[in-house]
Amino acid sequence: MPILAQKEKDIEMLTNIQDYLASVVHKDDKKLDAMQRAVEKLVMRSEQTDVLGDAQKILDEICVSKVKSEKDLNEKLYNGKILPLIGLLFVDAKFETVLEKAMLKSIDFQLEISGDVSNLEKIISQLELTNIIGDLIENSFTAIEHLDIDQPCHKVLFSIKNTDAGYELSISDNGIPFNIDVLIKLGVERVTTHPSGNGYGYETIFESLNKYAASLIITEYAPKTNAYSKNITIKFDGKTDYIIKSFRADTIKKNNSNTNLLILSLDNDLALIS
Repeated sequence: MPILAQKEKDIEMLTNIQDYLASVVHKDDKKLDAMQRAVEKLVMRSEQTDVLGDAQKILDEICVSKVKSEKDLNEKLYNGKILPLIGLLFVDAKFETVLEKAMLKSIDFQLEISGDVSNLEKIISQLELTNIIGDLIENSFTAIEHLDIDQPCHKVLFSIKNTDAGYELSISDNGIPFNIDVLIKLGVERVTTHPSGNGYGYETIFESLNKYAASLIITEYAPKTNAYSKNITIKFDGKTDYIIKSFRADTIKKNNSNTNLLILSLDNDLALIS
């Protein structure tokens, strides 16, 4: 989808969300807050046991109503799905918009957090981290959009980990595979991973890899229905390696002209994850 068209679609969704918040949530919150304040003032003026008891019941009902209001909002916007929070404001906000886009595209988007990753911003700024996340997810979504129409499910899994070896960003999808020529030229030339791309995404990613001493590992899995077809991992390991692990490693090696690329075979028995 052209960038301008996607922006217009995003703006439309944000407008719909804003309208919903204005017409439902804000109205209810003001009403509930007013009711709560009125009851609290009543309690302050009264020492009668029965009045205090009734007031507490009303306060309890108001709390339940507030929780329901928040739940209704979540059901309306995200079909009840709640993403784990990272603790980084811009990054958490980014994943909320990703979830909204995934819903529009009928993509099952999952986010997994392993360990405390809130200090990731000490290595890379939140804005640059958000850009990398956005590029990786946009590529995955586009790869899925180019699937055959008969593909039964569309899914993307993004994970952020804090491991003994350092922080990791990882994304898996069941979209179309990389073009071999593109895999070889990544980091060397500006090449696009999909027909409608412009090549700036991975160019920016490789700039960040060099800037923050991180490695890129692309793993390709043998084709299987309902399984992830590939995984892209960025490891903040103090290196700048570019590694491909693939079930078609031999074919890639025959075509490889990139001296900075390490190509490893992938055991087909380990090549399928669901």
